[in-house]
Amino acid sequence: LRQRAKPAIVHLASWRKSDPAQRHVVDNDDDENAIAQPHSHALTTVLSQASALIHPLTMWKENVPPASAAATLCTKSIQVLDDQAQTLIQTISDWFLEDKKVDDWMQQTADQHSVGSGNNTKIDLAALDALVDEMAFSCQVMARYTALLISEEG
Repeated sequence: LRQRAKPAIVHLASWRKSDPAQRHVVDNDDDENAIAQPHSHALTTVLSQASALIHPLTMWKENVPPASAAATLCTKSIQVLDDQAQTLIQTISDWFLEDKKVDDWMQQTADQHSVGSGNNTKIDLAALDALVDEMAFSCQVMARYTALLISEEG
């Protein structure tokens, strides 16, 4: 799984090391190597590769006797793959929160809505909308992966 996800994670790590002023959102397809949302891309890559590895194991597990060594091996392999995916996703999520300064957004929003705060901080709604869209997309991808795991267990 780590080998399959490595290119996307390396791209995200390189993006994180780049000068923040050089980071930009890609609005067109002129640069086919550019990725508009590197965190979402890495997350999607990790979970799609995990799914691609887990699905055949599940199919095999369903076609062997439940108490067999092969079924046990499949179950353990699925668990190892999921554990690796969760570790990678946790790292990507931590990077997302840090890079997108989610805590700052939360504080700005709280300051804007606190009664009698007198704080007139302007919030960049376009940037906030983009942040929420990326978070929503990531949640959808994670929900689909979770649904796959649940369906594979049942």
